[in-house]
Amino acid sequence: RNTSRKKSIRKSLRRSLKARSLKRSIYALEVDDALAEDREEISSQISRTDSNDSVVEPTWERSNGTLISEARKNGSAVTFAIWDFGGQEVFYAMHHIFLTKTGIYLLVFDLRGFRDFDSRKESVKYLQFWLRSIRLHAPQAPLFLVGTFLGEMDASNGMLKNIDDVLRELVKGFPQVINGLEYMFFPIDNRDRIGINRLRQSIEECTRSNETIRQEVSLKWMAFLDTVMERSNAKGASYLKVSESLQNVTSEVGEMSLGEQREALSFFHQRGFLIYLTASEILRNLVVVKPEWLVKSIGKVIRDPTIHIDFKEFKNAGLLQEAKETFEHARVSRDMLDYLWERDQVEFLIDFMKRTMLMSEWKKREVYLIPSLLGRKLAVGEIEIQGRRFWFDFQDSLLAKGVFQRLVCLCVEYCSRKMQNLDVNESLYYENYACLKFGTGSTVHLLEDETKQSITLIVDGPTGKIPYIVESMLIKINSEFMGAGLRWDSFGEDESKKVVRLHEVNDSTTIKQKTLANIDLFGFLDGLDQ
Repeated sequence: RNTSRKKSIRKSLRRSLKARSLKRSIYALEVDDALAEDREEISSQISRTDSNDSVVEPTWERSNGTLISEARKNGSAVTFAIWDFGGQEVFYAMHHIFLTKTGIYLLVFDLRGFRDFDSRKESVKYLQFWLRSIRLHAPQAPLFLVGTFLGEMDASNGMLKNIDDVLRELVKGFPQVINGLEYMFFPIDNRDRIGINRLRQSIEECTRSNETIRQEVSLKWMAFLDTVMERSNAKGASYLKVSESLQNVTSEVGEMSLGEQREALSFFHQRGFLIYLTASEILRNLVVVKPEWLVKSIGKVIRDPTIHIDFKEFKNAGLLQEAKETFEHARVSRDMLDYLWERDQVEFLIDFMKRTMLMSEWKKREVYLIPSLLGRKLAVGEIEIQGRRFWFDFQDSLLAKGVFQRLVCLCVEYCSRKMQNLDVNESLYYENYACLKFGTGSTVHLLEDETKQSITLIVDGPTGKIPYIVESMLIKINSEFMGAGLRWDSFGEDESKKVVRLHEVNDSTTIKQKTLANIDLFGFLDGLDQ
């Protein structure tokens, strides 16, 4: 009977590996050193330069699992899952949800951006942002710098050497950057297929030397992953409800408690096979088997308002005003969400976006604020702000994109829960500025300064605990989404207007800040006043 069970699990394992194919829009390639005959065929596929840049055929589809089974015996098989992150700034707040500590990162940039001074300045700013973001979330992960459009660069005038000099200065303090043969970066050209094979070879070599890929996983967990994938494919579904679809798995994978199922799902979430979040009962009950479904769903709301917005579509649906409120004022109605998400798992998606601090209730159950969609910036001096000032200085670390937007989300959610309904006539929001009533007697202003890498808090009215509530929110954001990698110094004006460290103004809530960092989001918000 045990022998039969082992054979069943091995069979499930082979199916599991097959299930992780391009059907999930994740490109994968299996390479087996032990089978020279197949390796030669694979190598020819890697070197293939089809004019339409077609995707390499997954090896296991071609070999019916035999190659995978053999590769598993000697442990030399490697699977690559490729996640492509949107480059537009509106998506930056989303990236912190999906960046993980494991994996290999490719930072791709356009070599043509270094031709003149103005574009070079923007290119360096772009690279600095991504270098810091990756270091924040994955400080030990290998990082490749990949420069594109090599075919349009004049190599004879020393331009590549100049770019290399700039990058070498830029990556000081980033030891995880992988050097190319001649330069700090890997110059490639997709049209002429220059440098592609060398980049692929370097990625594979780096991967094989990475200790994280050698972590052993039990056959039972692999069989469980197989069961998840098979049931999803059988339903043609992008997600599964745990309470309905993952009951009675014992007959297929062996004894497995709900706690162990959640542990396994969390592990595969960290490895990028699926998305499984545990912050609430709604989130815990849904396994997203096709991550692109979740990304696409969020992308229907958080998108660049300068492109891909067809207002005629919304007019025909009777939602023109709601569409303008969404994409021009960052306020989305429930009716608009029902339409954008086609009434599919709307409660889950709302809960997901709220708990990942991408949106907050602006008016109870009717309208939500999405700070990432706020496009207009408030110019310094555009309005006069009165009140007592406090500063959170991130210059020694990084004020990552998404931090300010999430801080605004938490403040709005906190005020909405505290006051039942925000006074919309006294609320004002820009990309870098927010103004809202904090309780009954104080108006709070938040201002982000990218140049100084700081957030300024101005309280017009009784100060009370407000500075410490805001700093507690920053601690929460740091622990939940920034890998606890943010560092900042906090200052404030005392009653005599003298600038001192925040704890010198009043240190009575320091312990509370620390204890509130690791609890449920809504419990955290409710506990701020206790």
